[in-house]
Amino acid sequence: MQLSTRIWHRFYANTGTTSLRSWRKRFVNFEPETSAESISKHVPMRSVWLLQLYASEAYRRGVITDAAVDAADAELPLLLTTMLCEAVERRLTRELSVGFNRRTATLHRVRGKIDVYATQRHRLLDKGQIRCEFNELTSDHPVNRFLLHALHYAEKLIQPLDTTVATRCRRLARAFEAAGVPSVPSTAEPTGRLSPADAHPTAVASLLLNLYVPRSGLGPHAFARAAVTETYLRALFERALLGIYRYHLAPLGWTVRGAKYVDWPINEATTAQLPRMLTDIMLTAPDGTEVIVDAKFASMATSNRTNSGYTLKSGHLYQIQSYVLSHSAALTEYSDFRPVAGVMVYADLGAPAAAFDTIQNFRMHNHDFVFGALDLTTRASRIRETALTMIQSLKHEPLALN
Repeated sequence: MQLSTRIWHRFYANTGTTSLRSWRKRFVNFEPETSAESISKHVPMRSVWLLQLYASEAYRRGVITDAAVDAADAELPLLLTTMLCEAVERRLTRELSVGFNRRTATLHRVRGKIDVYATQRHRLLDKGQIRCEFNELTSDHPVNRFLLHALHYAEKLIQPLDTTVATRCRRLARAFEAAGVPSVPSTAEPTGRLSPADAHPTAVASLLLNLYVPRSGLGPHAFARAAVTETYLRALFERALLGIYRYHLAPLGWTVRGAKYVDWPINEATTAQLPRMLTDIMLTAPDGTEVIVDAKFASMATSNRTNSGYTLKSGHLYQIQSYVLSHSAALTEYSDFRPVAGVMVYADLGAPAAAFDTIQNFRMHNHDFVFGALDLTTRASRIRETALTMIQSLKHEPLALN
C-alpha cells in the first residue's frame, strides 16, 4: 500500500469519521463547505504535493531531481523525510552554523570589552579579577533550530509508517541537541542569505514542513478549508509552473521571470482609469522571442452556445491577446521588433470531451498563441512534459527534456 494511502487510512481511524467515502470526498478532494462549483474541490492530495514541490526552493536549487520525484511519485512525504536525513547527515560532517550570545562575566583575564565601572565599583582588581563583556559562540542558530524542528516533525509523521526512518530522524535530532541546539516547538524558517552548506537541508526541511499531510489527533477538521482556498491553489499553480520553467529552460539559455506589468498602448495622455495588466510569467527565448505565459486554475474549455461542442473561453482569449499585442506595441515603440507569443496554461482535471485537444495552437495578428492544459491527476513526468511541450510548439528548437 502506498504511503499516501496509508496516511489516509490511519488518519481516518484516528478521527472516527463515520464514512471513509465521505471523509475522502471531503479531505482528499478538498470539498468546500458551500455548494458552489469549484475546481479546487476535485484536486487530489498528490497533485497538491506535486504543485508544492515544483514551487519550492528545493526544486529550483536542484536538491530534488525529476528522477527522484518520478520514482517515488505519491510517496513524496517519505522521499522528503529520507532526503532530509541525508542532507542533515552531510551537514553534521562539518561544523554547524554558529551564532553569538552577548555575555557579561567576572573573569581572571581580559576577554572582549572591559566594564570599567563594575570593575572599580566591586574592587575586582584587588581580587585579581575583571568584569568583561564579550561574545560567546553558540550553536543556537536559526538554521540549526529550524532543522531540529523539522527532524522532530518528520519523526512524528513517519513513525507509524516507517520505524527505520523515524529512528534515523530521532538519532539526528539527538545529535543536534547534544551540540547545544535548543528544541523550540514553533520555529520560523530562516530568512536572508544562507551558506551553501545550510541552503540544501533548509530547502528540503521547508518543503516537508509546508507539505499538506493530515495528522492524527486533530479531529475531523485537520485541514482547515480556509488554508486551502481557491486563491491559494491558483497562486500555487502559478509558482509551480514558474518553477518548472526555471529549472528546465534557464539552463538552455532562456530568461525566466515572474510577474510583470504590461502597459496599454495609449496614443496620448489620458485620465481614464484603465486596469493594469499583470502577466504571470515572462519568458525570453535565446533568439529573443518574448513569450507571455498566463496560468489559469480553471477548466480550459467551455460549452458552445450554438451547438453541443466545446470552445476555448473567449474571455481568456481576449486577455492573452491584449497582453501580446500591448507588449508587442511597447517593444515596437522602442524600435525593438522581436516576436511576441502568448501561452495560456490551464490546470486540467479531465477534459470535457475526448475530441477537445489539450494543446491547441494558432497564429493571429502575426503572433503565435498556445492554449494547453496540464492534467494534475497524472504522473509528475507527464505534467512537466506537457508544460514544456507548449513552449516547444512555438516553432522553436526542440527542448531537451530531462
